[in-house]
Amino acid sequence: MAAPASKPSEEELRLQHAVYYNNNTSSIKDDVVQLASCWKTSHGPLTKQEAGLLLWYHCYRGEDGRTEIAGAGVINTCIATLDSQEATPAEKSIAAGMLLTLCTADPKHKEAAVRAKAGPNTCCQVLHGCLSKPEAVTRHVMPLLASLAASPPSLSMMLKALQGAVPWSTYSRMLEVSNKDHATTIAAADLIRLLATGVRISDGIRTPIDIAAVTCEQQHAKKALKHAK
Repeated sequence: MAAPASKPSEEELRLQHAVYYNNNTSSIKDDVVQLASCWKTSHGPLTKQEAGLLLWYHCYRGEDGRTEIAGAGVINTCIATLDSQEATPAEKSIAAGMLLTLCTADPKHKEAAVRAKAGPNTCCQVLHGCLSKPEAVTRHVMPLLASLAASPPSLSMMLKALQGAVPWSTYSRMLEVSNKDHATTIAAADLIRLLATGVRISDGIRTPIDIAAVTCEQQHAKKALKHAK
């Protein structure tokens, strides 16, 4: 069996996204505010997908670029896109990819993402709902969940949103489905480890493993943990 490919560096990812940016001739490709408007409304000189790809490139412009992206309301639009019935798989993949890029770069974006909502649905609900979507979407969503769980403040908010019902069976299935790529499988294992480490939350919520022990999904939790070892 071939060894899994190594994870691309941030610079390699930036260069990949720069190809689309450099080939794009739009007069607004450097105007984050206008791009954010096209991304949100699907109206304007660019399609939603085109605007999303350009915004994703700007996420690799360093801290200034990411701050500008967040300030333009892109995080909320990404969550709304992931929750939308009209958004295409490509648009959902871009939304999840942008969120992953932002959240990996800076914990403050993790907290902003976890607080975001799509109507009545929390970020946590939206992301978990995406785990049944096409692989192009889950490839970014599973690492995004793992990234959010790696930060104590965002982990605390995730656990509150889950209301004690950690979906161990869903995570276990993500480990077992053979057509998932290595990155998705590794991210699923990372997420399980992070949720099961027994991180104590300051407001008295029990540890994830304690929660799992008293839910009907106890056996799924044990199975998922076994896979994650």
